Amino acid sequence: MKIDLEKAFGRLKWSFLREVLSGAGFGNKFIELSMRCVSSASLNVLWNGNTTKFFQPSRGIRQGDSISPFLFIVCMDRLSHIICDEVAAKSWKPISITKDGPTISHLMFADDLLLFREASEEQASIMMTVLDKFCCASGES
Repeated sequence: MKIDLEKAFGRLKWSFLREVLSGAGFGNKFIELSMRCVSSASLNVLWNGNTTKFFQPSRGIRQGDSISPFLFIVCMDRLSHIICDEVAAKSWKPISITKDGPTISHLMFADDLLLFREASEEQASIMMTVLDKFCCASGES
């Protein structure tokens, strides 16, 4: 299954970002600085030729900020760990290209996610449960 995460930058919950950075072992100073970078933005919208008043977003990271790709990767790494945990628990059954080759459960490229699993309803259900869990936590739902 291929998932395009193009819109994910703008949907990440700031509380999730803070939790992921803390869980990854980043220090409080770095976390606070990163959170100030993402939460200090003010935006306006061009609506029917008119510009709205500036407003503060309550979630998301801005595309174009030099730190945003790094923060996005750290958040997506959380999804990778969840999938790896499911594989280790033997609930997510990855595929293998050859009989004795290595298994593959997922690949991530920039804002694209490829998921691999055995073709069964049970495996589809497990995959959806993992994605739902991540989406609820991160704000992607």
